[in-house]
Amino acid sequence: MREKNYGPQDEASYYEGDNFEIGGKPIGPEADEDEKIFHKVCEAIDRSDVIDTTKIEVEVLEGVVYLRGVVSLPEMIQEAQEAISYLPGVKDIINELRSSN
Repeated sequence: MREKNYGPQDEASYYEGDNFEIGGKPIGPEADEDEKIFHKVCEAIDRSDVIDTTKIEVEVLEGVVYLRGVVSLPEMIQEAQEAISYLPGVKDIINELRSSN
């Protein structure tokens, strides 16, 4: 299985391989909801056969999902956004992904 890297490697939540790791402790119900959304977003992106997830970072703040990083094909940028747009709790998507091609 290829390694996946979702999220900044500091105090925020991130996903690597098959294990979710939380670097910071959630504070309050909003943070708990963000954590749930974070996991759903990572799972939805991972299910796609089209998206190369190795260089995608995911961050969720108050229901807003931030997608950052580099994908190998331009089509993956829209595909990533579409994969998570239906998820409950997602208020907005800030797609900052860019293509290496």
